[in-house]
Amino acid sequence: SVEGRVPLSMQVGAFELSLDSIRVALQSRYQNLINLLLAEVALKVKQACDDIARRSDQAVRTLRAPNESIEEVTGLKEYIAELPALVVELDDDIKKMLQSYELLDEYKFDYSKDDTKRRWNTFGLLLKISQALDHAKQTIKVDKERFEQDMLAEQEEFEGEISSLTAVVNGFSKYSDLGNSKEIAANVTAILDRTKRAVESQQRFNSREIQMERPLTDYNAAPFELSKIQKNFEPFSNFWLAVDEWTVSSEQWTNGKFTKLDPEQVDKVTNTCFRNIFKSLKQFEGKFPDLVQSATVIKNSMDGFKKNIPLVQALRQPGMRDRHWDQLTQILGFKLRPDETFTLRKGLEELKLQDQMDAIVKVCDVAGKEFAIEQALDKMENDWKGNVMSVKEYRDTGTYVLGGWDEIFQLLDDQIVMTQAMTFSPYKKVFAERLDAWEHGLRLCSDILDQLLACQRNWMYLEPIFASDDIQKQLPAESKRFQTVDRNWRKFTADAFKNPAPLQFCNSERLLHTFIECNKLLDMVAKGLSDYLETKRSGFARFYFLSNDELLEILSQTRDPLAVQPHLRKCFEAIDRLDFAGSGSETTMVAMNSAEKEKARFDAPVPVKGNVENWLSAVEAMMKRSIKTIAKQAADDYLVNAGGRKKWVQEWQGQLVLAGSQHYWSIEMESAMNRGGNEGLRTYFQKMLTQLQELVDIVRSNPPFLISMTLGALMVIDVHARDVTQKMCDDEVDNANDFSWVSQLRYYWEDSREDLPGLGTPGFIVRQVQASFPYGMEYLGNTPRLVITPLTDRCYITLTGAMHLLLGGAPQGPAGTGKTETTKDLAKALAKQCVVFNCSDGLDYLAMGKFFKGLASSGAWACFDEFNRINVEVLSVIAQQIISIQKAIKAGLTRFVFEGSDIVVDKACAVFITMNPGYAGRAELPDNLKALFRPMAMMVPDYALIAEISLFSFGFGDPRPSSKKIVGTFKLSSEQLSSQDHYDFGMRAVKSVISAAGLLKRAQPEANEEILVMCALLDVNRPKFLVDDLILFNGIISDLFPGVKEPERDYGALMENIILKSHANNLQP
Repeated sequence: SVEGRVPLSMQVGAFELSLDSIRVALQSRYQNLINLLLAEVALKVKQACDDIARRSDQAVRTLRAPNESIEEVTGLKEYIAELPALVVELDDDIKKMLQSYELLDEYKFDYSKDDTKRRWNTFGLLLKISQALDHAKQTIKVDKERFEQDMLAEQEEFEGEISSLTAVVNGFSKYSDLGNSKEIAANVTAILDRTKRAVESQQRFNSREIQMERPLTDYNAAPFELSKIQKNFEPFSNFWLAVDEWTVSSEQWTNGKFTKLDPEQVDKVTNTCFRNIFKSLKQFEGKFPDLVQSATVIKNSMDGFKKNIPLVQALRQPGMRDRHWDQLTQILGFKLRPDETFTLRKGLEELKLQDQMDAIVKVCDVAGKEFAIEQALDKMENDWKGNVMSVKEYRDTGTYVLGGWDEIFQLLDDQIVMTQAMTFSPYKKVFAERLDAWEHGLRLCSDILDQLLACQRNWMYLEPIFASDDIQKQLPAESKRFQTVDRNWRKFTADAFKNPAPLQFCNSERLLHTFIECNKLLDMVAKGLSDYLETKRSGFARFYFLSNDELLEILSQTRDPLAVQPHLRKCFEAIDRLDFAGSGSETTMVAMNSAEKEKARFDAPVPVKGNVENWLSAVEAMMKRSIKTIAKQAADDYLVNAGGRKKWVQEWQGQLVLAGSQHYWSIEMESAMNRGGNEGLRTYFQKMLTQLQELVDIVRSNPPFLISMTLGALMVIDVHARDVTQKMCDDEVDNANDFSWVSQLRYYWEDSREDLPGLGTPGFIVRQVQASFPYGMEYLGNTPRLVITPLTDRCYITLTGAMHLLLGGAPQGPAGTGKTETTKDLAKALAKQCVVFNCSDGLDYLAMGKFFKGLASSGAWACFDEFNRINVEVLSVIAQQIISIQKAIKAGLTRFVFEGSDIVVDKACAVFITMNPGYAGRAELPDNLKALFRPMAMMVPDYALIAEISLFSFGFGDPRPSSKKIVGTFKLSSEQLSSQDHYDFGMRAVKSVISAAGLLKRAQPEANEEILVMCALLDVNRPKFLVDDLILFNGIISDLFPGVKEPERDYGALMENIILKSHANNLQP
């Protein structure tokens, strides 16, 4: 209560506040709310009582209603059978009503006398229903006996009716006078009505006998034989009804207005009556000679009339025109033109038209054929009414484009075929000019729409291109041609907007010639544009890797060098943005930045001068020179840095830290072996462990993002170097020429060799076995590196050996085995741009030729993923394209002709392909293509080793147990969980968990590593599992991490926003 919750007073500082008025107000408010709630309850219970009373009264009325027939008695019995369910429902509702009244009584609610009366009346309703049910049962018993006696009396009367009907039918053969056909037909109709009522009575009596549980009376058996009566009367009824219909109809046709005759009805009625009379005649033969004679008379009369039906059909042909009547007048020798006074009798008796029937029918038949052509032409014209082109505004161009072609072209095609068919008709002469004009109009419309569609397609592609001022200035001739087309397009689409009817819009030969000329101009514009793009690509070979749309987007913004920034990632491996200095004509580029915000300064400012391809080529050259300079500086600093290697790895760009570290690992390993053999190698191994521990300490100190990225990649490389060194120590290797050493990627600065043309000596060279490659000097940014496993080492050796022999590499194997990633990582190791291209069966040799031009000219690598999805016929051409490039490199050419173009060739280019041999839809490579690549089988990668090294690079101190648990989790999940399309337990899933664990380690460097790995497994996998599988997965986690409890995690703002969004969408969070 309010009194219990609100005190009488409260102390506030030095004051005591009285709360009496608040208590009174709250108590009043509380009581008002109670009263409102009780009033609502009272209203609801009143409505419930009224509803119960209504349903109860309805039941009582139904039970007490008098029965007028046995059907109503049966209906009442069925209602009584359903009554218990209604009573149970009413009983439940009454109990709920009484509970509501008890609630009102508990709170002493003052309801009216009417409510009290209603309450107790409702309580007694079930008794009323029970009393009414007893009354209904007694009524059913009495009424069933009464209706049974009534039915027996009716059946006696029905038997008399059947006897009477039998006598009438048996004596009907006495009627044979055709002069009384009308009266006889009326008598037939009356007998048919009596027969119909008798059948209805039969069905009613049988239905009642079923309801009264009496045996069924078979009225079709003796002595009643109702069906036999119907069958016996059928010939008489058919005959006399047909006679009556024929007599009335023939009189009307013969003497009525000829212009009102419907030839189809005449033919239909005549044939129907003839069939009925002929059938009756067959049934009368040998039984009723008088009826046979009458039927024969009528049949002969109908035979005589049927001969004139073709004349009626001919003269009432709807296609009869003045020319046909004139032709008939010439043939007959008298004027024939039926009017309101003309009758069939006059035509037959006075004009004797039946004597000239063949000539008349011939003329009228021609009229009918001509009328069919006329109707078809009219229908074709009407089909175009309401059929319009869809003319819509196109973007912000101020003009329109047209649509709705499917129905229009379908209609055009159908009508052209139909019109051609009509031109071969022998009856086309009268409509020859109209047919020719119509066919010409349709063909003209079709030709114009074909040209218009082609023009629209090209115009929509070229319009945004030539909307650029830069493009207009660089292609003045093509721009002028396009503007000519654009003016015509705007003019004619404006006309189409005003008059979108196709036949009316496309009715001019001049319009057709205009669109033909426009398409010729657009073809010239497209060719000029293609030549222009080819020129740009030849100026900067990396443009070959871009689509036409991407290249045009760059070229359309060349006035503003800053606008080209978003497209740099498409041209360079890792350059995301360039730093600019100066303004106007003095603008220069001074540094490059990766997507990770790492910066590398240029050796010298690169001026933004000339076309975009020129200064991008200058950027490429400066990128390579600057990377070499920084690489040399970093290598020199490695030896003299006051902070040692620990400080050195944090002061230089990630790519060059990796290169420098691998360079010193190469020379220090060889130095150790040369000085002390295997013992020297063991001493150096201890130094490597110390260096690796220093990196772990830096990672655990939560360094800045760029340094952590550098260290992550460096630790992956260093762990591999550690494992290689340890294996060499175990194998007692003491010679730098041992295969276990020369098979590694080794980095050297060689004074006697230039790495890239123009960069001078010393050259930065990468060696593996007999192969040696210049370090590509492509800026790679600060990106992760692939974990190197024994499988990766074998793949590297295969690929470098293939390139040494001027061949390509072909890793192949199932999905998720690292084919593409290994190729890309080798490109990073050699600082090469690697363009990955996903192949499909839609590729043709032209697209591949463009790609190969870019490869050969830029010296980049290409990795064609799913290469064997390309069609076999295209693969054969690709083989010849690759052979021509390899031949040019072997010949030492600097330029050669490829696909009709004279292009530069860079011997550092390489082509790699990956394949999934066992998948459906994959083609077998032609033999001439197989010979160009060295195959490499990629099997299941070592998940545990990859996970261990990756976790180590994230700063995990003892990652081996955790890596085994990650692999074990996915192995058990793949065996125990259900098979779902979205489940993945392969390398990609392992990498996701490793990345999540790395993020958790970075956020909580001091946390228990086992708990972090468990949390990463749960976070990555829980959202994708079904409910049943989640139970199994939680069991796997508890088995692999015994005693480890999942910590409670606070998702903070994320969870708050999820809840808010769920409520906003009326969802339960």
